[in-house]
Amino acid sequence: MTSESISVSEQEQALAAIDDSCRRVTVWMERSGYAGIEPHDALTSPLMRRTPLGRSRFIRLAVLQALRRLPVNLRPLLGVRPRANAVSLGWALRSLALRAPAFRSEEDARHSAEKIVQELAEHSAQGYHGPCWGYYFDWQTRATFKPADHPIIVSTAFIGLGLMDVHARFGMPEAFAMARGACEFILRDLNRTPGRRGFCFSYGPGDHEQVFNASMLGAELLARVGAATGEEAVVQAARDAVAFTLDHQQPDGSWAYGLDGHWSFIDNFHTGYVLCSLRAYSASLGDASVADALERGWRFYRDHFFEEGGIPKYYHNRLHPIDAHAAAQSIVTLTEFGDIVMAARVALWAINHMQTPEGYFIYQIHRRFTNRIPYLRWANALMPYALLRLATALRGQADAIRH
Repeated sequence: MTSESISVSEQEQALAAIDDSCRRVTVWMERSGYAGIEPHDALTSPLMRRTPLGRSRFIRLAVLQALRRLPVNLRPLLGVRPRANAVSLGWALRSLALRAPAFRSEEDARHSAEKIVQELAEHSAQGYHGPCWGYYFDWQTRATFKPADHPIIVSTAFIGLGLMDVHARFGMPEAFAMARGACEFILRDLNRTPGRRGFCFSYGPGDHEQVFNASMLGAELLARVGAATGEEAVVQAARDAVAFTLDHQQPDGSWAYGLDGHWSFIDNFHTGYVLCSLRAYSASLGDASVADALERGWRFYRDHFFEEGGIPKYYHNRLHPIDAHAAAQSIVTLTEFGDIVMAARVALWAINHMQTPEGYFIYQIHRRFTNRIPYLRWANALMPYALLRLATALRGQADAIRH
């Protein structure tokens, strides 16, 4: 799972571009206090919240999808206002836990992390067994409706992992306590669908949705916390969630998004989540039994999701839309599996084709048009973490060559 090497001069050129890109997108987000708009925030419009239109599932879904797909930002006209998404803060924690010598001091990084941890504590959903988070907007899918602030495993796991990261770097006991508490939400508030082996965690309380990347993100957090505390029940829950996911890996190494018929698609970033969570689980618990599944999953991912020159594909069988979130997760996944050369190619392609002079990354490039709307969580919050992960790997590779 390693990559070809590149020369020191090529690494230095790539690092200069990556450091500059990371600084610019981080400054853009921090100026807004991590408040932004979202692809799926249409239902926060007063038109939907205060009129009978918002009572219809079909109208909710149509309006949400229309606003998400339009390349023109109509949100100001509809009264949709920028808000901070808790997941953006979770990724900010993960970025702060990585050393960024180009533009942030140790003292500044710790102070920023402490502020974010406090803010996350204040905005945790209430009435559950542990800290947990959702999205600030109502969310309609073809199958379900999730109200604003309804906690879900994905948000909670991403934030929990950020809390674990800043605890590991800065020694923040309050961050670790919140991460451990988030495990209680996963263990006690989510439903479990049993399989031949193990079970799948539900997406949120009250549903039985079987989504592989969501369950695996929960397993990753449980594995990291369980490895730190030695709690066998926490570790076993992680093992069971992993077993269920491995049993549903396809013969070619892929995973569909989920088990329901309309979830049969295979896409870039959700596959990346599964692979990175599985690798982190294995590293946390020393479980080598997943090695074959990891290798097959990695090989499918590497063979199906990238075009020449580092262009990240959205789906395994077609390129468009070229998506900034998929690009960011591609950088994370490729770096995690040691393919630094392709990770750098993806990063440089995204910087050159998707980052604006203002610093933010645009949403998507379609075959016939480009959507340049600056979505914060979806298109930008993950990118600094991805670029910092890659920069750290590039510096390590350069040091190894020099010595």
